[in-house]
Amino acid sequence: MNTLKNYYGLVNKMSLLLLGLFVFIHIFNHLMLVISIKEHISFMENFRFIYRNIYIESILLLAFLFQIIKSIKTTWRERKNRRTFFEKLVFISKIYLIYFLINHISAVLFGRVVFNLDTNIYYAIAGLHVFPYSFYFIPYYFLSIICLFFYVSKNKKSYSFYTINTIGFILAIVLLFALKSVFYDINIPFRYLNMY
Repeated sequence: MNTLKNYYGLVNKMSLLLLGLFVFIHIFNHLMLVISIKEHISFMENFRFIYRNIYIESILLLAFLFQIIKSIKTTWRERKNRRTFFEKLVFISKIYLIYFLINHISAVLFGRVVFNLDTNIYYAIAGLHVFPYSFYFIPYYFLSIICLFFYVSKNKKSYSFYTINTIGFILAIVLLFALKSVFYDINIPFRYLNMY
């Protein structure tokens, strides 16, 4: 039993480290949009060279699946616990992150398998540029960053907590502006817009 718990703990830690690194690089890649779409795509293609193979991608998907299932189980167990207002916010942010990951990963796989599209930045932002779908995708992306930083910082001391969440808020605004073509026009190919 102890050996099983040790393996579980090791898998949990390793998957969190792997996913943390992947998410950090993924967000950084999106930040490259602030410079130009060309810089973003160039960085993305170099990053894909590392993980877009059957072995690494399978490990990533399994790590995501492990963390999603684990989070759903703990969230279900904790659903009736009495909470302070802050604890309720943490609980809600956790639920949203579970929803976002399930939705986001499913959408990427669906786009690749069903639509046979390159699930690049054009695929990610097309819905932001089509009315009325933008009313869904604006909070969808904005809240993903807000909830991520809030959940990561939940156990930090006051100064660190506010610093991390201030950075998260600024990052969410900047990324949303970049995705919405505020800094410059992004010409989205019709095949991506046509999904809507």
